Amino acid sequence: LFFFEYLNARREHPRDDVLTHLAQATYPDGELPDLLEMVKLSGFLFGAGQDTSAKLLSNAMRRIAEDPALQQQLREDPALIPPMPEEVLRPEGSTKATFRIARRDTKIGGMDIRAGTRLTVALAAANRDPRRWENPEEFRLNRPRIKEHLAFGRGVHTCAGAPLARLEVAAILQHFLQHTTHI
Repeated sequence: LFFFEYLNARREHPRDDVLTHLAQATYPDGELPDLLEMVKLSGFLFGAGQDTSAKLLSNAMRRIAEDPALQQQLREDPALIPPMPEEVLRPEGSTKATFRIARRDTKIGGMDIRAGTRLTVALAAANRDPRRWENPEEFRLNRPRIKEHLAFGRGVHTCAGAPLARLEVAAILQHFLQHTTHI
């Protein structure tokens, strides 16, 4: 009900926000989508954003709580806080897998995949691949090219909320570490 009211209001009285962009989005032919479809999309985005950010924050806090040396390092050098969640995401992403449908016949890892086949993309496995990540089971704060992990997807499949999640978690960690001495 809330998203219906919000989106309806944004169609009538636009603002400079995400809900206005959703409410006024059109199909390529210029047609405005049914408001109920936009309500479903808004609810999904809101729920997904809450769930994934909460998982990232809890995984980061667990990592900090289990490693007093890491706590001290982050307190002494707050510039390390923003990249820290990236290394948390790599082996412990909020989403472990995603699903796709092969659009054409192809080959993956030497296996023939027919068009129309449903595929599971194991993001967590890719982020632990030793062919891509040196010592993938080791936690490294300054891992080279860390933002190349797949925890938030890649390309057109990148999570729309990834920048917000990164900012939220870094801000919470910074505030939390400033106001504690030992977790």
